[in-house]
Amino acid sequence: MLKTPLLLFVVIATHLSVAAQGFRSDAEKLDLIEKAAQPWNAVHRWLIEYDCVIRPNRQNSHVRMIMAMGAPGEYYKLKAKGFAHIPWQADPFTEESFIHGGVRCIRWPINRMYREIPMQPGDEIEGTISGDILWRVVPVCPLTQYRLLTPGDLQVSPILDRALRSAHFRLLDGSESVNGETCLVFVLNASNAVRKTWIATRLGLCVMKDEDRYPSSNGLARRLVVDEIGEVAPGLRLPVRYRFQRFRGGTNENDPEREVSVRILRCLLNDDVPASTFVPTHAAGSIKEVRKGEDVQVSPGGEDLLLDRVQFMKKYAPPTKASSVQAYMWAIAGLTCGLVLGLLVFQHKGQATKARVLANKVTEQTVG
Repeated sequence: MLKTPLLLFVVIATHLSVAAQGFRSDAEKLDLIEKAAQPWNAVHRWLIEYDCVIRPNRQNSHVRMIMAMGAPGEYYKLKAKGFAHIPWQADPFTEESFIHGGVRCIRWPINRMYREIPMQPGDEIEGTISGDILWRVVPVCPLTQYRLLTPGDLQVSPILDRALRSAHFRLLDGSESVNGETCLVFVLNASNAVRKTWIATRLGLCVMKDEDRYPSSNGLARRLVVDEIGEVAPGLRLPVRYRFQRFRGGTNENDPEREVSVRILRCLLNDDVPASTFVPTHAAGSIKEVRKGEDVQVSPGGEDLLLDRVQFMKKYAPPTKASSVQAYMWAIAGLTCGLVLGLLVFQHKGQATKARVLANKVTEQTVG
């Protein structure tokens, strides 16, 4: 019986504590964001390569991703998985996505298949990109011709600067210190979300900390912890090492249920990003999915595709599975021998049939 009143009291207390701190006006908030984001205004194209390690991690694996965007409608994304004994470059299940010339292309190198989807201005691109962990720290999105999926009921953009500019975020009076940096504190306070974002405006629109809490209990749901800030270009700074943590019930804020460690390895801006990044070039023997269940080979060749898979197995298969690899090789050898023998038998039968036909013709002529 006491549970509901207690939760109601916690919610009211949370709202009152935030309100008691006071807010700056929306005009002042927008002016401060504009000044902090100004160094990024000249960025019309970027490419960021980053590595993600998810913990707990029993497979000792990591995910390598490369994302590139260009104004107004150029996009590229690569996702590959690497292990202790398999580099991400060798991942046969790599997936790539492109948007170029109003066409979205998705391809899989494992079987050289790809799919093309025509797009119109204003269309929404793939849903998974809106949840990318990169948006928590990157302040600008050059892609304006298409839109990202807006998660949640509040319709707040996943992109940092757009989210902070929205009417849902308020700017608290005063400032707080995070890792020695003076930060402005932005608060999103609603019935289904409580979020605080700390921005070091001295470093530009640079995130130093970010938290999501359950409005019912004020328990921690998600937290972003910045471990290192780096200068990715003259005057442009980003968190280059950070962790995104999830908590089951928010009861223990020192023990996340899941943590993703992110490391930005490379950041290219504007003309340093080649235009060819956004243009898909398909290998020989590529197959295009025209419609579901109907595929067309658009270019000849591709005989090396099976050899690529065999070489992958030979090079990266664990030693304990050597026998299975050997069996796999024997199966290929057996199939090849079978095809050769089948062709020889077919040719022999064809010659025998031809000889019988000629013999019959000669007999008929003799009898006649």
